[in-house]
Amino acid sequence: MGIAIALAYRYAWIPADWEFGLGRASEIFDLPQYSVGSWFSGWTTGDGQAFAVIATDPLGLDQGWRLGYPVYRYSRAGFGWLAWIASLGRAEWVPYGLALVGSVALLLSLWLAYRLRPTLGRKAWIIFFNPALLLAFARDTSEHVGLVALTWAIATGHIWVSAALGMIRPSFLVALVGRWKQVVVGGLAAIGLTTMWLFRFGFNPDEFGGAFDWPLVGYLEVPTLQSTALILFAILTIGRGAMTRQLGWVASGVLVLILSAAVLEDPTNSWRAAGFLFIIWAFGPGYNPASWRELATSDNTSDSSSSDQTGRSSST
Repeated sequence: MGIAIALAYRYAWIPADWEFGLGRASEIFDLPQYSVGSWFSGWTTGDGQAFAVIATDPLGLDQGWRLGYPVYRYSRAGFGWLAWIASLGRAEWVPYGLALVGSVALLLSLWLAYRLRPTLGRKAWIIFFNPALLLAFARDTSEHVGLVALTWAIATGHIWVSAALGMIRPSFLVALVGRWKQVVVGGLAAIGLTTMWLFRFGFNPDEFGGAFDWPLVGYLEVPTLQSTALILFAILTIGRGAMTRQLGWVASGVLVLILSAAVLEDPTNSWRAAGFLFIIWAFGPGYNPASWRELATSDNTSDSSSSDQTGRSSST
């Protein structure tokens, strides 16, 4: 059912002018125009197109210069790199590569939800039934991969996953505040990658800060029902974090409250940007990565018990 819902999201978003989008992508970025079909058209507009360019030019040697705000775009190049690998470095396969990576991210989210269900209970399904995850799959953007990395980082505590998150969706690192080793490693990965692109593309102050403003300013400039719901969600997160002394919850809620009008004017963008809130609510305050290790231990014990029983049966 979950996969069907994800496909429904993707189908519902398919733009009416997707064929025109293919032509514009070829004209502006020299991305080859192929009849990939409407299901693979998410990359022809918006952020999805930026990741298609990164997948075509992973080192920013050619078409990356044409992107608006190239340092910002390449500072979260992880998804584009994965799509480049999935498309075997062939530009004409990039639409399929983006969709393939997105599909793997969906399956990993579903597996993580199932894997964590014994520990988290029914809340574990929030990991998969997350609007940001499904919207990212529909639009070929990076949030689904970032949410998988964030879920994995919280569940296991592995710092290498935090480093990957810093190169995929660095803003999601705020959910790890309080787990300082993970934050530092992820932050260093993000800073290192951004610094590399600063040397490559140069510094443009307009690239940074456009997504954020003073708390609630963006919401007052774009007062909608969805932005009001997002305010309440963020305040509830801050309140829960304050009551349970969870710094990551407080920091996450504050980050959502400072989203700018440029993000909030499109509800899809605002829910994508705030998707990490659903992940921390799925885990709840005070989750300990030891729970994940206990799951692995219990699985190994079950396997061993099954083997022993099988061995006894055979010998009998």
